[in-house]
Amino acid sequence: MTPRDRTRIVERRAKRIMATTLAPAATAIALAATTLARAETVVFQAGGPNGATSDTWIAQAQPGTSHGGLSTVEWDGSDGGGANHALVRFDAIFGTGTGQIAPSDEITAATLEYHVVNVGSEGIVNEVRVDWAEGVTWNTFGAAPGVQPDDYGTEVGAAVGNSGWRSVDVRASLVKWAQDPASNRGWIIRPTGSDGVEFTSSEGASSSRVRLVVVVNEGDPPLAVVRGPYLQRGTPSGAVVRWRTNTPTDTRIVYGPAPDDLTMSQTDPAITTEHEITLSGLTPNTTSYYAVGTSRALLAGGDEDHRFVTSPERTADAPARIWVIGDSGTADANAAAVYDAYRTSTGGARTDLWLMLGDNAYTDGTDAEYQAAVFDMYPDLLARTFLWTTIGNHDGHSADSDTETGPYYDAFTLPRAGEAGGLASGTEAYYSFDYGHIHFVCLDSYETDTSMDGAMMMWLENDLADTLADWVIAFWHHPPYTKGSHDSDTEGRLIDMRERALPILEAAGVDLVLCGHSHSYERSFLLDGHYGPSGTLAPEMLIDAGDGREDGDGAYDKGDGGPNAGAVYVVAGSSGKTGGGSLDHPAMFIALNQLGSVILEVDGGRLDATFLRADGTTPDHFTLVKHLGCAEDL
Repeated sequence: MTPRDRTRIVERRAKRIMATTLAPAATAIALAATTLARAETVVFQAGGPNGATSDTWIAQAQPGTSHGGLSTVEWDGSDGGGANHALVRFDAIFGTGTGQIAPSDEITAATLEYHVVNVGSEGIVNEVRVDWAEGVTWNTFGAAPGVQPDDYGTEVGAAVGNSGWRSVDVRASLVKWAQDPASNRGWIIRPTGSDGVEFTSSEGASSSRVRLVVVVNEGDPPLAVVRGPYLQRGTPSGAVVRWRTNTPTDTRIVYGPAPDDLTMSQTDPAITTEHEITLSGLTPNTTSYYAVGTSRALLAGGDEDHRFVTSPERTADAPARIWVIGDSGTADANAAAVYDAYRTSTGGARTDLWLMLGDNAYTDGTDAEYQAAVFDMYPDLLARTFLWTTIGNHDGHSADSDTETGPYYDAFTLPRAGEAGGLASGTEAYYSFDYGHIHFVCLDSYETDTSMDGAMMMWLENDLADTLADWVIAFWHHPPYTKGSHDSDTEGRLIDMRERALPILEAAGVDLVLCGHSHSYERSFLLDGHYGPSGTLAPEMLIDAGDGREDGDGAYDKGDGGPNAGAVYVVAGSSGKTGGGSLDHPAMFIALNQLGSVILEVDGGRLDATFLRADGTTPDHFTLVKHLGCAEDL
């Protein structure tokens, strides 16, 4: 094996901890409080006990206007020619009443939690030093108009502007104010950039109002789910459900046909923070609801948001909706915008499968980076959709495919023994699975030996020869064709995959290949036999040189879909960032330097693909058609 085949970066770098999405943890506390609370947790939120809250924002461009009665609070470095600053204070924290923090209480933890509805740049959180009321304006805040350095004190931390629930550690403020409750004047959030952020105020929707969560007294924080639950390795008869707790416990899941009918259960007595249960004996294409926890209490789930649908029987002609993201691991507003656009596009329709094309967590694929980029970014989708991943070069910085170790392999449960269809690969680095009459093949283009006589390519050939599926979709990280932020004419791993994997795949009738790595969207014509540099593309390699659109030149018609009938190659590496490059590979029908994701819809002998931009527009789509012997496929 050459150094090019096996280059690895082993240096691990400490990364700043991203603000976490706390909705799952809050649910866990609520479910378990009566049984397993290790300390008392008190929530201060408008509409609840001791919920008196003052919040507003003051605007330089509207110096005499009060915004205290609005449903959102915002910070913004440039709004109408001026800055906006957010103010939040909880007015009934301290006292001897029920649910208040008493003088004798020890404050173990405290977080200011806010629900972002408009994403943007982070803000700096400071304690306020001057008195203010909710009707305050730019002109009346402090001794002089505007926000002066004397108006605020200690910096508490950064307020992240990503979508959903976010938090700031404010324990130091609470400990200080507990000694002198009159010094509680709340916090101000000052902007750091020109992209404004809005979060739900105390006058907004009750489920997402800004809140202060305080843990008091001795011991560890309350037992809670801090990662997941999330779904892995879905099959027609089973599923893997995983989650992480902040304290080691045993493992229990309950499940059933409805949220109020969770009559089946499974347990594991081993004490751990990493919980994993494999369910079996389920009915194909059937919905199950679930809740997770310990032998003593449930911590999360038991509602409409925690459910899954088993796969259809293998070879069953069942429709499938598949979301595809690549290089999404930025854990920032870009990734959130791509996700928000997808959620809006579905109109509530179920996502059957979800593919990640590598570089799932920047910069080094550490556990903390996975928490921020995957588990805190997509908690709702993870709880009800089976996620299938491939390793990218950034994931590989801290993972080793030979030993299947590191955060990437720790986080995901993938097929090794053909558990989800296809031939056993003996490794989670590369694998295959079936969803109805679709066969998916995942390869490792970063670290595993790609030589023709190596284990992966030999397995690939045998796996494809064994499948009876009508559709074959392959995915890995390094694309065979690209002129984006990477160049497939000059980079070793990209050349290797083109020269070695493509002949095997095309001879087996592959239909679609999905990759990332280049931070762009690039989509090919219907191709076959192009295994050299871009300059060697010949007319006979273009099986169909049209646009593949029914509203254009027509769909790509593969006939009965036999060997070498053509495939479409998609680079979808712009789900977290965009890059440079000439974007002029001659095999590509279209190439865009735009944030987005890909949606696949397979129904019978028809596959529709759409590139969905982060702004909700769809600049590309194409259709593949096969004649499978049914009238509706013709």
